[in-house]
Amino acid sequence: MNLDLSHIDPDVLATCSEVDKIEYAICQWNDQQSEKFESPITNVFTPGIYARTVFFPAGTIGTSVTHNTRHPFIISSGEADVISPDGVTNYIAPYMGITEPGTKRLIHAKKDVTWTTFHANPNNITDPDEIMKMISIELNNPLLDSNDPRCRMWSELVSPSFTINAINDEFTTKENELNINRKKKLCLDG
Repeated sequence: MNLDLSHIDPDVLATCSEVDKIEYAICQWNDQQSEKFESPITNVFTPGIYARTVFFPAGTIGTSVTHNTRHPFIISSGEADVISPDGVTNYIAPYMGITEPGTKRLIHAKKDVTWTTFHANPNNITDPDEIMKMISIELNNPLLDSNDPRCRMWSELVSPSFTINAINDEFTTKENELNINRKKKLCLDG
């Protein structure tokens, strides 16, 4: 894939990190593909805890949000190469680790990956979009519009999702399948 950045203001380009450029390239490449696919999300709410599970089909390449919290994650299936400021790490399930605040990662799913993160939720918020605003830093990539749906993959309005709410005495579930004809492989991951 050739990445043409000639249409971008050189002053803006000078402020971009390599990850910014990779995010941009992934979005451009995804837009050109005829076969798009999604990364389904499962949201689970229990008293004081929010768990988010994302399924990455083999071949998916994307970037994570920048988290502002330290929290555990578990890779329960699959294999992924993860590029972070510390270098490249190959994760093979089962694996458990810790995400550090300020961390933004590039993820390449070598095999289908199931990745779950666990977050404190002391106010028992049950809106995944509101929680993401609390636990992550807003996208700061000058090459992308943060309102672009590709930059909000974690949103229940963008990715197919299944929600389990077990905070109260009543256990509830909600499924958001989205329009099957609008399949998109989105560039950013939650």
